[in-house]
Amino acid sequence: RVFTKELQQELLQELIAQYHERGYYFVQVDSHSVHLDLAERKVALEYWITPQRPLILRDVQLANIDSMPSALQKELQERIKTFYDKPYTSEVSQALSEAVIRVMENHGYPLTRLNTESFHLTEGDKGGYSLHLSLELVPGDSVNIAYLQFPRRSQHLQAYLQRVLRFQPGQTYRQEQVERYLQILQRQEFIEKVQKPLLAKDKKGRYFLALQFKEPPSTSLDGIIGYIPPPATATNEKGYFTGLINISIRNLFGGGRKFQVFWQKQDQFSDEFRLNYREPFVLGLPFHTSFGLNRLVRDTTYIEWRYHLDMELPLTEALSAFVVFNRRSVTPDSLASRQLRLPLTTEFFTETGIRWDRRDNPRNPRHGVHFEIGFSIGSQKNKGPLYLLKEDSLPGSVSLRRLRSNLTVYLPTYKNQVLTNHLHLEMVDKNIPEIQQSDQIWFGGATSVRGYRESQFFGEKVFWANSEYRFLLGPIARFFLFVDNAYFTRSFPEKLEKWLLSYGLGLRFSGPLGVVQVDFGLERGAPFQEGKLHFRLINEF
Repeated sequence: RVFTKELQQELLQELIAQYHERGYYFVQVDSHSVHLDLAERKVALEYWITPQRPLILRDVQLANIDSMPSALQKELQERIKTFYDKPYTSEVSQALSEAVIRVMENHGYPLTRLNTESFHLTEGDKGGYSLHLSLELVPGDSVNIAYLQFPRRSQHLQAYLQRVLRFQPGQTYRQEQVERYLQILQRQEFIEKVQKPLLAKDKKGRYFLALQFKEPPSTSLDGIIGYIPPPATATNEKGYFTGLINISIRNLFGGGRKFQVFWQKQDQFSDEFRLNYREPFVLGLPFHTSFGLNRLVRDTTYIEWRYHLDMELPLTEALSAFVVFNRRSVTPDSLASRQLRLPLTTEFFTETGIRWDRRDNPRNPRHGVHFEIGFSIGSQKNKGPLYLLKEDSLPGSVSLRRLRSNLTVYLPTYKNQVLTNHLHLEMVDKNIPEIQQSDQIWFGGATSVRGYRESQFFGEKVFWANSEYRFLLGPIARFFLFVDNAYFTRSFPEKLEKWLLSYGLGLRFSGPLGVVQVDFGLERGAPFQEGKLHFRLINEF
């Protein structure tokens, strides 16, 4: 910039303003000098400044609070005292105002205004000045929320969402609660693009809260196509495709109901089919229930059927408890019974646990924690074949215990970058030494340890960790690098203990046909051509 006297004065005022922002309101400019460099055509300014002592906030008085409840007065005074004996900077001034207004908003006064009524300074014994501030508190109306207003196209969700939000007509306005409403709505899988709640007043003078959001299409089609190449050393073998189809109908008949059909082709000889229905707030009671069936064909060696009834009790907005009743049967073919020593079994077991979800958004979280733990106990009956029961001395009934735990932590690092760590622990135990393959934990593939085949491994104790560094590209889109680690151990059919490691990259983005998911994983030590590619498409209509 061209040096002028006006510029010199502007720079000096800006310098003094910076001192004021830090609480040095009595700064003095003792002298200054101007150095000209004609060769370089530059000017250097030099100031000698005495900042003096900063202005210290000693006391704050609030006018118009005598008529307020004593508990509110006490909370205001305690909050204000946290700012005492601090330099009175612009940041402290703003934080003080925000703190007072925040307390008022959480006690039903969202229209509060705060004005400076007066102030005076006192000089200390050692020099410096103290500020004694008097603020006028204008609380405005005491607000009770008469009702919630939802988008016109989402009126069928009104009763369900009021239960989920734990809203009671006429409740006192609390800002913390309104902010939780936003978080709860963002976590609903049938809601997207939630706007900040808006407080408004209708023609009858009643205050209401307007909740604006977009409801996506109710039907979701989720598909995966995977290709498993042949081993590099087996030139005569051919690769094969795997696949998944998941059809989900949300808000069936309105009110958060959900129906799901799932089918997966894990490899050449295995497939899985699931059917599930969810009914929230059954008969108006404060819990959700779901029931369904699963059928699993494992390597054509056995068929597993499982019927389940789930009950979930929301305890808070983020915490819920659940109990699951399961009936499971395993029917092996004759060859599996003879060679793998698999008996025909039926089992009934019950799982109980808790679920805690503090993610800001389930589709593409930026921060938060998701935790789930469940413990199950059950009884299993061995029903045949008779020769196997005699030859292996299998008891008629055995007890099983299972533990399952998931923890996912989302840590924001830089702007639009998130470090995600997912930990999974699962174990199964019997009151007999040998645990059959059909009772062990099967894992590997796109949803556990990428870079390996689907359900390639099984064990009695299983642990895996998925670490991703994500670059968020939009509400749904992201690119990420991942490293997966796993450990498992088993004692049957042979004693085995093994560590697994894989790495790769993935991409999520919105395409013309829906949300596209692409993952490429490579196990440690494998050639590049043996990498596993998983392509997934989620379409909503």
